[in-house]
Amino acid sequence: MDEKYQSAIMQQKIHGGKITLYLLSGLTSELDDRSYYFRYPHPFKRGYVRRSTKTNDYSEACRVAINAYEQMKVKEHLGIQSDGVTLKKLAQTFFPQLSQVEATVIMRNERYKKWLLPYFKNRDLYNINNDDLWAYVRWRNDNWTPKPQNPDGIAVTTILNELALMRTLLNRAFKKRQILALPVFPTK
Repeated sequence: MDEKYQSAIMQQKIHGGKITLYLLSGLTSELDDRSYYFRYPHPFKRGYVRRSTKTNDYSEACRVAINAYEQMKVKEHLGIQSDGVTLKKLAQTFFPQLSQVEATVIMRNERYKKWLLPYFKNRDLYNINNDDLWAYVRWRNDNWTPKPQNPDGIAVTTILNELALMRTLLNRAFKKRQILALPVFPTK
């Protein structure tokens, strides 16, 4: 039998059935505190919010769980998301996992710092969609300055390479359920 096995016992619905309060049982030594845990459906993502009440008193556990639930409902009503997903957070998380070939790292950092970061800097990417990406392409064209080597405008491959980096970050974020949906990327 697996030594990390845990199961819920004494599950009880509270707050009109919206919150489940429970105790964990199992073979791990961490469970000796017998704290109550609670869960309720996450308002912004698939799945549940699961937390420890950090108490073994039932009435206190109910109070903590209901308070957390009500705070989340207020945030949902106001449109405030608990964890914003920014481009900077995605870069910090996923850049170390990408190719570390020197030339690739230099190009990636240049695209990220020079173009992607200034546009997406403080935007929450949790609900990013196709319109956001097209807006980036328009912004990128509007902020282009003519150069002698390229007087006709920004090269399509340049923008596609920048979007490829964005796609890589968003693909990884989507797989980790950090963003709601994967947008369709502009192509030629």
